[in-house]
Amino acid sequence: GADAATSRDLALVDALEGRKPAAVEAASSLGGLAARLEFLSGSTRLTNASARVLDEAALEVLSALSAPGDNAVRVHVEGHTDQRPISTARFASNWELSAARAASIVRQLVRRGVPADRLRAVGVADREPLDRSGTPRAHAMNRRIEFEIVSAGG
Repeated sequence: GADAATSRDLALVDALEGRKPAAVEAASSLGGLAARLEFLSGSTRLTNASARVLDEAALEVLSALSAPGDNAVRVHVEGHTDQRPISTARFASNWELSAARAASIVRQLVRRGVPADRLRAVGVADREPLDRSGTPRAHAMNRRIEFEIVSAGG
């Protein structure tokens, strides 16, 4: 609902300001995680600062997955893009770019010890912008990864 979106937005602002990724309430009753992972424009490469955020996010994901009785929990890694269209040899559209970003983060989480069978890569493209203003800050804010904890059936 609107409260979950507001919580997610506030968590992303916290992460933008260098705070630890925050736990937020997601649409499912299980909750979710959000972290600000910055990508080079039109790329799946993370900035150096984002690699440190990813280390923290991996610990949060591992913690969420290791909670007693949560064997049915999965983490959806959602890749988002800004609203500028892309059409390159590697990425025909923002759909391919967002899916590739999500897959890149899934691979990196697996390297950090997160079980692959508990992760799902999801490309969202430019369909859920946090800021529609078209400013450089808005573009940067919209190029993100979100983590959502869902039940295995979700």
